Order: sequence, then structure tokens, then C-alpha cells
Amino acid sequence: MGYPIEMIGANTALFSLIGENAIEHKGDELFNQHFKTLDVDCKMMSLNIRQDDLGYFLNGLKDSQIKAAYFETEYWQKVYELLPCDDEEINFCAICDTIEIEDSNYHMRLSLGEAILSLLGNINEQTIMIIGATPEAKSTLFNLCKQTPSKIVLAHTIIEELADMMHLIPNHIEHDIIRIEDNNQLYAYDRILNFTNTEMVCDINFEKDRDKISTKIAELNTKKWSNI
Repeated sequence: MGYPIEMIGANTALFSLIGENAIEHKGDELFNQHFKTLDVDCKMMSLNIRQDDLGYFLNGLKDSQIKAAYFETEYWQKVYELLPCDDEEINFCAICDTIEIEDSNYHMRLSLGEAILSLLGNINEQTIMIIGATPEAKSTLFNLCKQTPSKIVLAHTIIEELADMMHLIPNHIEHDIIRIEDNNQLYAYDRILNFTNTEMVCDINFEKDRDKISTKIAELNTKKWSNI
């Protein structure tokens, strides 16, 4: 993996980035840049794990020296399917991107929605539109419901797919659901988050902003992990 041996000491906390081609993607560099900024003795190492081997890998990971693992997108659903979980957000979204390990036990977490909202900054008392019903949209909504927007509007070309998301929004937050077809319907919203492949004027486009989101996930996770 190209890590100089002097970079990893006896007390270095080890973390892993898991994907089919994680080494080639070099996503570990994002995490290690943040660890360096925080001035902590932590290292992220990329590991290439084939889909057929993921279950076997997860079975042994809890007994390794790795403190936590972040998974690339192609494994989010698979990790959820392979491991039992009682986390409300993960079960609502049916994906998991982060596993933390303590005393050979897994603590599953989803860092995606928190990272997306962090990119928006202060959204208190703002009207927020979420377009789409993907797991990524659901994670963002889950975290948004913990904040204080003035209104949440869920939008999709097929509004029936938004039913379970609508039930998540607490009664004290004004909310609505609409069928969206074009940009003419977007003028009334402070922030717009698009999780579909449809071209819309928006603040966050999940497909186009993947690099920014990945950078924010690395920043947030390294801050949490620096205290492990």
C-alpha cells in the first residue's frame, strides 16, 4: 500500500478505507491529511476487498488492530445486509458507511447525511427542499429533522415513493410533499438538495458533489476518531 514503515508506530491508531478498488482511488489521503492537521497519531489505510470476500472480512475485522472502517459507496448496502444493527438511521436508510470497533464489538454509523448538511452551514429557519427518495436523501432528511428548519418539502416525480420519509418528519416542523417536474417549481426554497439524476438548480447535487461530500465525511470522521 506504499506506507513508509516509520509512519506507523507502536501506538499509531489504525483505520481502514474499504472498497473494491480503494487503493487505486486513494481516498485514504483525504483522511490522513485531516489526521495530520489534527496532529494525532492515526493512519488510514486503504484495503481492496472483493464483494465475495466482504462477509469473511467483516467477520475478522472486529478482532484486528483496526479501530474503525469507512466503506466506499458500493458496499454501503452490503454492509447493512451482512451485519445486525439497531441504529435507527441506518435501519431507515438501509445502508451503512462507517463501522467503529470497541472490545471486538461493532458500532455501526452513517456519516453521510451529517456531512451533507454540514456543507450547507446554518439552515435554521430556512425552507429546505429534498428531491428524491434514495437512501442518501433519507439519511439527509433524518439529520435535518434534528435541526430547526422552518419548513421541509419533499419532492419527487413519483410522490408515492416519499411516503415513509414523510412519516419521519416531526409535527413541530412544517412540511409538505410535491410532485416536481422542472426548475419553475424551485423559486420558493432557501436550500435545495437533489438526489436524483434530473438536472435541477440546487445547492447540493449528490452525483456531482460526491468529491465535496467525501471530503467532508473524512473531516468529520477524523475528528471523531482522533478521540478513540
